[in-house]
Amino acid sequence: MPARFGLVFVGGAVGTLARYLLSLALPYDAAHPPGYAVLVANVLGSFLIGVLAAAPPRSDRLGAAEWRLLLGTGVLGGFTTYSAFTLDAFSAAVGYGDSATGWLVWFVLGQIVAGVAAALAGLAVGHALGRSRG
Repeated sequence: MPARFGLVFVGGAVGTLARYLLSLALPYDAAHPPGYAVLVANVLGSFLIGVLAAAPPRSDRLGAAEWRLLLGTGVLGGFTTYSAFTLDAFSAAVGYGDSATGWLVWFVLGQIVAGVAAALAGLAVGHALGRSRG
């Protein structure tokens, strides 16, 4: 059991660092609207979670459950973020004045729809990878 905690801990640190680096690469500016880095992290993470669910890595050292803990719960759990998504949505909506409600609805629904679509695409890719590995 302690080894599994370690997998989640290390994976979470890697995923959180990756999200932070992504936020530095995609700062709030004219080219990147508020919440853009979080959108990218959540959609990409959803896709990768789908791939992982359908085709977990194979290894002699770690079983499928350990890979899911390290990569799914740890890395991708740290990379994706509901709390930053919520904070970005409401913080940015404040700046939109009278149109804040419309923007907020679009932002929230857009992320949810994109995340689910990405997870489904990831599942399809993962199933294809699983078939090609035999």
